[in-house]
Amino acid sequence: MAAIAAVVGLTLWGCPDVGIDDPGLTPLGESPTPEETPTPGDTDSPEPSPGTTPTPPVTPTPEEPTPVVTDDDGDGYSEDDGDCDDTDLGINPGATETCNGLDDNCNGQVDDVLSVWYQDGDGDGWGADPGAPFVGCRQPAGYSAVGGDCDDLDASAYPGATEVCDSVDNDCDGVSDEGIGAEAPPDAPVWHKDDDGDGYGATGSTVISCNPIGEGWSLTEDDCNDANAAINPGAAEVCGDGVDNDCDGAVDEGFDADGDGYSSCRGDCNDANAAIHPGATETCNGADDNCNGQADEGLTADTDHDGHTAVGSCSGLADDCDDRSVGVYPGADEVCDGKDNDCNGQIDEVGGCRRR
Repeated sequence: MAAIAAVVGLTLWGCPDVGIDDPGLTPLGESPTPEETPTPGDTDSPEPSPGTTPTPPVTPTPEEPTPVVTDDDGDGYSEDDGDCDDTDLGINPGATETCNGLDDNCNGQVDDVLSVWYQDGDGDGWGADPGAPFVGCRQPAGYSAVGGDCDDLDASAYPGATEVCDSVDNDCDGVSDEGIGAEAPPDAPVWHKDDDGDGYGATGSTVISCNPIGEGWSLTEDDCNDANAAINPGAAEVCGDGVDNDCDGAVDEGFDADGDGYSSCRGDCNDANAAIHPGATETCNGADDNCNGQADEGLTADTDHDGHTAVGSCSGLADDCDDRSVGVYPGADEVCDGKDNDCNGQIDEVGGCRRR
């Protein structure tokens, strides 16, 4: 016994973690208790109580493989994401629906984008708001996507058009031919002040506008006297008033038939002969050249009353070489007086006259 105790003590000293009371140790002199052999079907679960249904054993579920997500058309959407056509890059849940006969945004509807189209009768690109607009996906012929045309029978009238002077509301703002000066339409004319109200303006005050801004304006600027309504480019020339009545730069034109500068109303006694007019030189022609009421005046003279008119006279003999001296005329006796008494071009040509 002492030997056995020594062996046991030695054994325990060599195994410090095992206690003497360790249930796994079998006391000396005792046989180990044989382990129970589990019967088939036996589990760690406690025996069910009589009358109860035994709980079936839990079978572990095998782990399913992770599915592979594909985006065949590369648009960022797979079929799992709702891409209804993964072969078309333009068809996916984030696409914009267009009128193409396809369900672009994969909402189950085709071409569900409707637009309002306005009838465009004049073809200017603007439809009229009144009438019968068309609602549909595609634009029909003769219709426009925008309305607001104030005159759908006139292609020059639509919102945004350039206003011109044609009595039409071209830009559809409710007013026609509006604007003055820099704001006037590009084809607006220039109006000139007409102070005398004769319909003709003069240079000076002007305004640009399709229409006159009131009374006293004209489209012309050629009135040469805007203070006299009787003088303007449309007036008739008045003969003899010395005024350029019709503003053509000439006075009494149309009344001077022979063009000598004198009209019949300005003293021309023969407006068919340019040589006869006031101020002309009188000549021996039996006419009143200078229109003073006398013919050949001053050109017939017999000053010395010897019966011979002076040389150059329009009447009589017109041969008196000195009409101021009695006794001097053709046929007179030559005497020694220092004169050409007989008008033969010689002086004192008779004998006995002493020459000085």
